[in-house]
Amino acid sequence: MSKVAPYEWDSEGNLQINDAQLGKGWWNYLFNDQAQLKIDPYGQGQSWSREPRINAWGRGRRECWIRFANGRTWSPSGWPQRHPEASWACRHAPMWTRIESRLGDLEVHWRVFLPREGPHEIWTVRLINHGSSPLALALTHCLFQPTAGFMGSRSNWDAERRLLWRHDFPHHAGWDEYEPLSKLANYLYLRPLTDPHSWAVSDPDYFGSAMPAEVPDGVLQGFPSREAALDPSCAATQNELTLGGGESKAYHFIAGAAVSLDQAAGACALLKDDQAIEDALAERVEEWEETEKRLWIETPDPQINRYVNRWAKKEIVWMSRLWRNGITTPWRNELQDSMGYSLFDEPQARPFLDTVTAAQTKDGHLKVWNTRPGEKPNHPLVNYRHNDGSIWLLICQCMALRQSGDRTLMERPIAWGDGREARLLDHLSAALEESAADRGDHGLVSMHDGDWTDPLNGPGRLGRGGSGWATMALAYGARLLQPLAITAGDESLARRCLELHAELTRTVQKQLWAEDRFAYAIDDEGKRFGDQADDRVWLNAQSWGILSGIATREQIPLIRKTVDSRLMTPCGPVLIDPMFTGWDPQVGRLSLKVPGSTENGSVYCHAAAFWAAALAEIGAADEALDILKRVLPEHPENPCEECGQPPIWQHNAWFGDRNSPHFGRTSGTLGTGTVPWAVLTIVEKLLGVEASLEGLRVGGALPQGWAGSKVTRWFGGESETVVRS
Repeated sequence: MSKVAPYEWDSEGNLQINDAQLGKGWWNYLFNDQAQLKIDPYGQGQSWSREPRINAWGRGRRECWIRFANGRTWSPSGWPQRHPEASWACRHAPMWTRIESRLGDLEVHWRVFLPREGPHEIWTVRLINHGSSPLALALTHCLFQPTAGFMGSRSNWDAERRLLWRHDFPHHAGWDEYEPLSKLANYLYLRPLTDPHSWAVSDPDYFGSAMPAEVPDGVLQGFPSREAALDPSCAATQNELTLGGGESKAYHFIAGAAVSLDQAAGACALLKDDQAIEDALAERVEEWEETEKRLWIETPDPQINRYVNRWAKKEIVWMSRLWRNGITTPWRNELQDSMGYSLFDEPQARPFLDTVTAAQTKDGHLKVWNTRPGEKPNHPLVNYRHNDGSIWLLICQCMALRQSGDRTLMERPIAWGDGREARLLDHLSAALEESAADRGDHGLVSMHDGDWTDPLNGPGRLGRGGSGWATMALAYGARLLQPLAITAGDESLARRCLELHAELTRTVQKQLWAEDRFAYAIDDEGKRFGDQADDRVWLNAQSWGILSGIATREQIPLIRKTVDSRLMTPCGPVLIDPMFTGWDPQVGRLSLKVPGSTENGSVYCHAAAFWAAALAEIGAADEALDILKRVLPEHPENPCEECGQPPIWQHNAWFGDRNSPHFGRTSGTLGTGTVPWAVLTIVEKLLGVEASLEGLRVGGALPQGWAGSKVTRWFGGESETVVRS
């Protein structure tokens, strides 16, 4: 008997998980502009509403139970109890997740999706009797809601609106906050399209006297159907039914958050029956398929095809539209995410790019860490100054302008954060000049509280340290802006870009070149680090030395040799070597991170993608592709089943301590600049179909064996297909 693969790709390109032991880390994420759901293969995971504030509406726990006529029970999702005789699989698609299980003649599908609009999610339990005899069953469905404490919540069944509701109000607030708080989604609800025979709205009424490992009393006996207050709340229903031989029956549940019960009822009225719900899902699927078609590649590598055509796009859309579901976030993320969005849907990406641009002040400065409107800051870095806001604004807007094919966008007015407005081109010029002016006696862009490497808060704390990475990135931005300035007829700006690039090149060569590598920075005391003196290699200094055009032909082979010998691992290059193993006042907070994690020596996928982009820039296509395949999930030297990373989204980092048994483990965090940079590199550098204001340009060396590859890109209002030879 052949062994079933732990996971596989079904005929529609969706992930099918066959091995329940892969665990909760293999989750999917579903979203619209107002809500997000994180859903694992057992139906567990947190839900959030996003308007007007981000707020979790559940405990991340759900249960689905079947009770048979003989009293036997079964949890089809495999949690909280797994039946040894039941088959089980989970399918993750871009717009839905479905758990499929069968015990004897009864097959159960438990599916969830989010409609196109609204802070709610739709759950469906479909029961299928494969036998010829009828089955007498009781279906229990339960969503656990947030605990509110003793001052907590009230819950009940609303017979008129036919829904379970729970209400609580933020108690710890000032008198003058009542009005704004009353406009929040303080009602949680569950609308079963089929009225239940019994229901429960509190944990005590659901569990009864059952112990944690036991079947809840309500599943076995039905629920008391009574209101609740103060106790932890849930929304549980039980339906009794007889399922005839060969019959299939669906039960739908709409769960969400609302400002009022009337608002909840209004949302549910649009999803009134089975057909309306299936139509809502079909709308999401069709909409997504249209998004996929806007950029489609066909190469000999199915992993790369899947990544670009489906899963990378989904992650980019989520990051751009939901700002990674963050409250206080760095706008370098939003800029790079939206730049990636512009690769396949520039009109949809444009509002997000322009929103960030409108926060730039007239002196050209863009604060990096910011808080979502209407929210309170929830990250301490919002109080510090990092030096890369204007630089990323320059880089990402220039790249997105190329994707648009529309030179008139440079003339569009965008507001300044401190009043009035100016052309987009003027915003980019101001960004260039602000960073160019923010340099010390060493000629490098000032470090301040950190650069792309957020926790690097030691070198510039006194205001004198300089960042090599930021200086190289500014030079890269000048290279991108120069041809746009020519197109716009601004010869003075174009000349300024060339002159500044030449000046920055001389500065970096003088201050940072160190025999076989670029040093990373100079600290407040004028001491350089990342050279032979401390024998440490920083990947970003090498990547951006090449990307910026600063590295010479003679230096590039030396840099590549250093990266290969010092930084390369089976999972891609680590960010720094050696890692810091304790407090180092020169670099600061970075040195306190666990060795091998995040910026302290992990394979930081975003930085590894920079290195792949640099290799592609110099025509090393095979090496660039190899780096990307090691960074992305599914590399055979670090299989998904072992590293813990599901292959449907890109994680932030691989654990990089090469002496640890945990080397190569995923960080398990969704949302990373890896994705836009990987797609950019694959499409424009490896496949060589590059956007510009003049049209698509085709050229460059393909990876070995990629001749005949196709690229379909939506550009300038129409679809174009290029076959590379």
